[in-house]
Amino acid sequence: MRLGCSPTTAYLYLGVPEHRGAIRHRRLGKKYHVTERAIREWEGDPIE
Repeated sequence: MRLGCSPTTAYLYLGVPEHRGAIRHRRLGKKYHVTERAIREWEGDPIE
């Protein structure tokens, strides 16, 4: 929801290597964990 895209697109963003534009994340088991800070960095928002 935060990304404003479909779940399929979000999984694509998580699947590519970070140096090629992926969102920083951790995968624990079958779940992806993404922090608010990682989303802000990926969107280019200033981090406080």
